[in-house]
Amino acid sequence: MSSTKPRELPRYKYRRFTGKGTIRVFKLKSASDAKDSINGQLCEIDLNDKQPYEALSWYWGKETDKKEAIRMLDENDTPFSFEILTNLVPALRALRQTDKDRVLWIDAVCVDQTNMGERNEHVAMMADIYDRATNVCVWLGEEDEWSEKALRFIKNDVLQLWEFDKLSADAKNSHHCAALIGLMKRPWFSRRWVVQEIALANEGIIQCGKDTIKWKDFADAVSLFVEVETATHRLSEVMKRDVAYHHVPEFFGEVNALGASLLVNATSNLFRKSKEGSRGMRPSLEYLVCSLSVFEATQPRDTIYALLAIARDTSPQAATEGEEKVLSIAPAATQQLRAWVYKDFIVFSIRNAISYRALDILCRPWAPGTNDPSSTLPRSDATVRLEPSNHKPNLILPSWICSLEGAAFAMNDDPPTGLKMKRKNADSLVGLPEGQRSYSAAGSRVF
Repeated sequence: MSSTKPRELPRYKYRRFTGKGTIRVFKLKSASDAKDSINGQLCEIDLNDKQPYEALSWYWGKETDKKEAIRMLDENDTPFSFEILTNLVPALRALRQTDKDRVLWIDAVCVDQTNMGERNEHVAMMADIYDRATNVCVWLGEEDEWSEKALRFIKNDVLQLWEFDKLSADAKNSHHCAALIGLMKRPWFSRRWVVQEIALANEGIIQCGKDTIKWKDFADAVSLFVEVETATHRLSEVMKRDVAYHHVPEFFGEVNALGASLLVNATSNLFRKSKEGSRGMRPSLEYLVCSLSVFEATQPRDTIYALLAIARDTSPQAATEGEEKVLSIAPAATQQLRAWVYKDFIVFSIRNAISYRALDILCRPWAPGTNDPSSTLPRSDATVRLEPSNHKPNLILPSWICSLEGAAFAMNDDPPTGLKMKRKNADSLVGLPEGQRSYSAAGSRVF
């Protein structure tokens, strides 16, 4: 392998796809020394050929984050320079094997992000890409003392279900509980695109640094933790008695509204596979958008786009050359402001809802933005994951698009415990689209 530093090499150029229904996969080259530079190679495969690969689900960070060069080989093994986001580097080092190459699909690597047409093509293929992967690797970030403690607690204690009552009453476990809630608040759990990525996974492995755990085991532990805390607040009482945690009441906040809790519930119930491998009827787009509103997207329009592939009544489609991603429910709204996308979603929801619930979407908070025209904050598409939610959003919405300012829960900075999910409003009177309600926005009218 060349000793030339990756950044000093010629820049890598993507090759065009040779056919439809093909994707690139990244062959991460093995290395016996963890300090070795990262080397890889992009190969084209046909999704229908069922060639084995794993898909990576990870937190991108911000588009302005620094980048680092790795060595990318072409089909002749000639090395080139290839830039990736800095926070992807530790993931590749942790995933790299010592004795053999590892074949991965990584969105930021396998799709030419500068080619809008190619990006659009892959939007329509995302469901197939994750569904056909042998495994989805969930990268939570680098390990620390707390993540190691949390994963040991799950494996050694929480999953021993018959012992959980004893565990949840033992003050010695306060540090373990704090570690687990810290893991559940890692940025990956707030990213909207991960919903489809893990929901469609055949197998899932969570990795935090060098530590790993099966998604199913993690989901079982989180379900038990949330159920006990929500029903009894027994775990918060343990924390309250510990001077190290400042005797704060309701230490964990509304754990059932955390992204990790909602994601576990979605994969365990909404998208569960039968023994035969088939999934039941998926929820509607309206239900997904409204019930998963806690998940954030860098581009507010992805509030809708990120869920198209897993809704029963929509599907993503590729845009024409030069266009941005479009909704299959409203192809005309291509390069409009995000408010146009929101409007199309409202129209779609009204037309597809049960007749007597058609107007409920007008009363249910779901849209990132504000209904307050006095907001003077600068416009920006960037959002920060797990940021306190006590600031005003920056997109002014019409009154008939109900903003998340009226949402029941929001993440807030709550010293000295840090970020905590807290209730800020009552539940919506119209409820969720496929749940109970106390009020009908349409009254007695049927649409």
